[in-house]
Amino acid sequence: MKNDEWETYEAKEEDKAFEHLTKTLQQIEDARVVYIDDFIPEGEEESDQILKKR
Repeated sequence: MKNDEWETYEAKEEDKAFEHLTKTLQQIEDARVVYIDDFIPEGEEESDQILKKR
């Protein structure tokens, strides 16, 4: 493999790795979404809860 071919191959592999990392980070961010309805006891309303964002 010539030097130019290697640099092109290496750049493509870096792009793939970056895309994979970006996708993984997006999945982590999506997993952090929490819906308050999941934690409100039955019979109470959202306005009865004290919400704190971390």
